[in-house]
Amino acid sequence: MALTDLIARLEQDADTQVEAITRQADADVLAIRSAAAQAAAASTANHLAQRRAERQAAQERELAHARRLARTRELEAQHALLGCILDRARDQMSKEAASPQYMAVLPRHLEEALSHLEGLAAQVRCGPSAAAVLRSAVSARPSLDVVVDEAIGPGLVAEAADGSVIVDNTLAARLARRETRLAVELLAEVGRARG
Repeated sequence: MALTDLIARLEQDADTQVEAITRQADADVLAIRSAAAQAAAASTANHLAQRRAERQAAQERELAHARRLARTRELEAQHALLGCILDRARDQMSKEAASPQYMAVLPRHLEEALSHLEGLAAQVRCGPSAAAVLRSAVSARPSLDVVVDEAIGPGLVAEAADGSVIVDNTLAARLARRETRLAVELLAEVGRARG
């Protein structure tokens, strides 16, 4: 009986060891599966995060491009609006040049131009509509001649007799000198109107 007991005992020990090995193998399999699942989840999360970052960077580039394009179009529209306003101002010059209000300020424009000639003998060229007003304004200055020049637009051009200084004080030249400042003011006004 001792041998039978010994065999039974060995079989029982073997079964216990098999059960322990099986439990350990099952636990190892579970641990491996869990680690694999965690690694897959981490890999998926990293991949998704990388894709998300790539998409976000691409979207930010597209958004920046769209903003630049919109700003370009806005500036083009502002430039076109400014061009229309200045063209309209140029169109109005000939009408305004014949007005009594302009004829009243023409002597002041003459004085502005002459102030740059510093007392030099000079000639003032102007269109036919301004000649009488300017001749009246220079009547007390014998060194000044008023010459009608059909090529001169509304306003006047004062020129030193020796040609050293020419002051273009036509309406077109006055507008051109103020164009940058007017552009800034007009665009600021457009901005305020847009709210």
